[in-house]
Amino acid sequence: MKLKRLTAAVSVLALCACTDTPRPGDVMDGDGMIRDFFSYDLKGTWQEIWPGRGETLIFSKDTVRQITVEGRESDIAYQIEDGSELRSSDHVITLDTAGKEYNELIYQDFKTEYGMKGYLFAVWPITGDDEPYQTVKIFQHEEDRNNYTEENLPRLTNK
Repeated sequence: MKLKRLTAAVSVLALCACTDTPRPGDVMDGDGMIRDFFSYDLKGTWQEIWPGRGETLIFSKDTVRQITVEGRESDIAYQIEDGSELRSSDHVITLDTAGKEYNELIYQDFKTEYGMKGYLFAVWPITGDDEPYQTVKIFQHEEDRNNYTEENLPRLTNK
């Protein structure tokens, strides 16, 4: 009797473990493993690299702290969606802001001399145009050590 209960409990646990579904922003990373976009790519401090006014974004699990060049700080809630109008591998971070310089960030990966690096493009959506977004700012993660000039700056791409 105890063996049947133990077998039933193990079966229920195994079934529950196998039905985990990825949340938006997560990527399957190997057999049965979920690679969390927030933990692996987004979390931490991002520095503005273009146009170069020095804004900083610090991502936590539920909010992003925006620090302007003047030193004003605000905490903004955000949501993550997989895919954009440009690439299915993009992540779109929608900020809960109104009347700000931008309200969306698009995360894209690029090959660099230091390997694959992700960049955040602060954008305004454009409707009825060949280009669906207008880039306002570009951010790189604090761990990214690339130095950019206007010629080799990452650009929002449609590949």
